Amino acid sequence: MSLINQLRHFVPTDIAVLFNQTSVSYSQLIKHVTECALWLQNHHIKSACINMQNSYEWVVIDLACQHAKAVCTPIPQFFSQQQIKHLVDQVQPDVVFGASPNANTSYKVVSGLSVKAFFMSKSQACEMPINTSKITFTSGSTGTPKGVCLSSENQLIVASSLVSAIGVDHPKHLVLLPLATLLENIAGIYAPLLAQGQVTIVSDDEKGLRGNRLIDLKKLLNCISAHRPNTMILVPELLQALIVGCSHGWQPPPSLTFIAVGGAKVDAAMIVKARELGLPVFQGYGLSECGSVVSICTNTDEPRDSAGQALKHIQLTQLNGELVVSGNCFLGYLGEPKTWYPTTVNTGDLVDITNHYLFIQGRIKHLIINSYGRNISPEWIESKIAATGLCKQNIVVGDAKPHLCALLVPMSEEISRKKMGKAISAINEHLPDYAKIVDFIIVNTPFTQQNQLLTENGKLKRGAISCAYETQINQQYSQHTLAAV
Repeated sequence: MSLINQLRHFVPTDIAVLFNQTSVSYSQLIKHVTECALWLQNHHIKSACINMQNSYEWVVIDLACQHAKAVCTPIPQFFSQQQIKHLVDQVQPDVVFGASPNANTSYKVVSGLSVKAFFMSKSQACEMPINTSKITFTSGSTGTPKGVCLSSENQLIVASSLVSAIGVDHPKHLVLLPLATLLENIAGIYAPLLAQGQVTIVSDDEKGLRGNRLIDLKKLLNCISAHRPNTMILVPELLQALIVGCSHGWQPPPSLTFIAVGGAKVDAAMIVKARELGLPVFQGYGLSECGSVVSICTNTDEPRDSAGQALKHIQLTQLNGELVVSGNCFLGYLGEPKTWYPTTVNTGDLVDITNHYLFIQGRIKHLIINSYGRNISPEWIESKIAATGLCKQNIVVGDAKPHLCALLVPMSEEISRKKMGKAISAINEHLPDYAKIVDFIIVNTPFTQQNQLLTENGKLKRGAISCAYETQINQQYSQHTLAAV
């Protein structure tokens, strides 16, 4: 199954993609994808990585890989060098488009695209399931993220279901999130094209973002106003930024009809406030193992604190409170044959399902999901802090927040805040942006069983600690919120 074959039935002169003020028609898109697919076949490419920022070329290469039956693995631009090395070592691609992860790698320029293709010296790649078309690496709750293997059918079924559920004909979609994010890739490229729409891709500088991290709110607001889209996809942190913009006088363009927000749970009060300000926001839920989107709200009459109803190809059940998804499951994890060809996906999320509406209650484990939708294992960061030898105890918080904050119990009173800050800065140098420790709080009283912040076997009571230091934690995040306005 190839998306490009389905696009051949559309009006060839209609605009498919707008990038750098250049309009590309459906017939031109098909031509460019077909030519790139032929280039892949002529160079015997079976596996390719895309190491590029958002661009028209990114879309062409992605669709060409699908058309040529070559495995495509996007490299998230927010990955650390350690994570990129892990990804490349696992996948062992024939070629990397854009920027080479290795020095002194030979390359060719792809004809018609002006994109460098770096040919890689290969060793044995990890085993992957039959029919793997795309490998999407999660943001990585540790330094070694897993590769989720998807077929082209996995992806296009989700895109088709989204077209039916959202019901916006010929949408003008503005791409804001990185295309290496599976959600934007499928819901922001495939779905709008299947709906005979127009996809607008802008540079990070024009939209005031670096990845999906806000750098310049004014640029983001101007970008949205200038392009007047019908649809967009946001993470909660960007939704909060638009709300701040509205409160300072920005008027959302009346063209907006559907803004999907996902990646982390959104409070119902934020949904209500956004809609009151003219932002047609609808919350959804998904995970890579199900091809991104599982459920989505589609009208304002639905419960505001729900993540909507399941897409038409999905079945939802509960097992001891955990959400279990069936229908269109992923093929399995790269290099882990025991996980291949599942019929269900255990999500690890505690949920409630009432009248077919999905209500997310929280994570079963302690995984932090920040407000950009990135998954972070607190133990990963805490182990690095512990390795400095400066702390008796430490705990990292940041669920539904834009960045991490650490609570640190110094090893001794002689350790100054300045010395602790230098140690944290040194740790941050080796972490991806989303996992950096932006704030820290010095805690002078250790976590103990006596103050009910430690279990009998010496484990941190995370919830109790967060509650005990809620005021200090909120003060730290409030300072950053005010500084960004």
